[in-house]
Amino acid sequence: MAENQCLYTNVQLGFGIGKTQTIASIGCFLTSLQNGLKRKGYALRFPTPIQYNEFCKQKNTFSDRILLSPEKIVSTQPEYFLEGKREVWNDFYVKQYLDDPTYILIGEVSGKGIGGSGQHFVEIKKVDVRGDGRITMAYIDDPWGGKEDMKVTQRYGKFGNILSLRVFKIVKAPVEEKTTITAIVNTNIRTAPRTNAPKASNTGTKVDGILGKGDKIKNATLVKGEEVNGVNGWWQSPKGRFVWSGGTDKERKI
Repeated sequence: MAENQCLYTNVQLGFGIGKTQTIASIGCFLTSLQNGLKRKGYALRFPTPIQYNEFCKQKNTFSDRILLSPEKIVSTQPEYFLEGKREVWNDFYVKQYLDDPTYILIGEVSGKGIGGSGQHFVEIKKVDVRGDGRITMAYIDDPWGGKEDMKVTQRYGKFGNILSLRVFKIVKAPVEEKTTITAIVNTNIRTAPRTNAPKASNTGTKVDGILGKGDKIKNATLVKGEEVNGVNGWWQSPKGRFVWSGGTDKERKI
């Protein structure tokens, strides 16, 4: 289900202030990117624009307080993005991006289509292609109202459809030999890397068998385990216990 930016009238975008700097008023870029992340299997970490907004604040991804900068996304969120670049529309490359499950494609449209001015951003989900390879229609998830699979012409056709692109590639993070992990939610500690394995006992944590939010495990190594919400990486502690990586600050896919 596409997120509706208009619901977040009281949530400031980044470090903005006032009614004109909320997610509802100017958070279309963040919401569109978060919609793409959800569709690519990152729903646990970023279930709503609020969580993604907080993550970007912690990672210092905003420039000028409210602008979500593709360049800063690259430098501060390498575990999620290899590229964040602006491109012009090209039928062939747009089709290539959409056929590759590691890409999120954001389109710039005119704000006049929603009664405003300047830029507005939408997630491009799919296209119709005719025999010669030319694209005849683009379908978008529009964060203005949370409209899904909308033909771009429905709101933006008379304003030029897609004016430019922002292209993001999700990549696997490098596999650390040993690293420190921190729980971002209360997370089970198990005897094997699967959800039906028994909880580990005598773990020395505040609640036995639970790694509490904010608690750490040092010298953890990454192993492949059961896939949960699209994430199959689990962290193994030096004592041979296992924590699903999706519950930590180092979510990993193998």
